[in-house]
Amino acid sequence: MNSLYNISIWFYVVAVYFASLFNSKAKLWINGRKNIFQKIKEATKNQKNPRLRIKAALEEGKSVRAMTFDEKEAPIVAKFQLITYKPVLYLCNVDEASVKTGNEFVDALKASVKDENAEVLVLAVGTEADINELDDYDERHAIFG
Repeated sequence: MNSLYNISIWFYVVAVYFASLFNSKAKLWINGRKNIFQKIKEATKNQKNPRLRIKAALEEGKSVRAMTFDEKEAPIVAKFQLITYKPVLYLCNVDEASVKTGNEFVDALKASVKDENAEVLVLAVGTEADINELDDYDERHAIFG
């Protein structure tokens, strides 16, 4: 059934292209629909309507956190409850030497989320696991002084 539908649509498009050779209205119809999705995207990019701006941004692969909204639009956008509008905290588990300065992976993550309103937290969870393995209060006190 789906293939029959696709074939009929294909015949319709071919018929319109053939008619556009002889009919000016069909020619206008063909020319008006060239790059229609690109035209719609460009027209909605600078719209005041936040729904259209959000749709255009999501189609480009951007998160809603990276967008700015004025005081009127922010409550409207919050009602949408979009997952890409929620605050995000990125946790990076690194070795002890990279806790203060980070490493190439932490730098790459920070670069990729710099436009978003997100936090990056660097942790060395291995150290905490080592501390929890200590059985005795005296051993823990010896480490922390």
